[in-house]
Amino acid sequence: MPNTQTVTEFLSARIAEERERAEGAKWAMGPSWFVADPASRVDTYVASLNPDRTLADLAAKQWLIDRVGVLDDGTADQRRAGMKDEAEYACLVFASAYADHPDYRAEWRP
Repeated sequence: MPNTQTVTEFLSARIAEERERAEGAKWAMGPSWFVADPASRVDTYVASLNPDRTLADLAAKQWLIDRVGVLDDGTADQRRAGMKDEAEYACLVFASAYADHPDYRAEWRP
């Protein structure tokens, strides 16, 4: 069966999967899950990968995906069409991070 999923549907599905993992990690780790040594670059980086940061990043990406739908209102407004094109291109760029996923399609490469 051919995959008829759009890039925005694909990206929304990946975001939902990551959101579920981040929310699970947030619940499991509790409020103070990692104490970083400020002198350690590795500890500082790992501390920045907290569930709240991941959830905020995912919410921002989902907002952009939602903009594509809002801008696709069927009007002939060139400005809105240009904004939709830019939002769609950004979705292609975000989706490329999942190029190794079995549902990722080569024609989505930016």
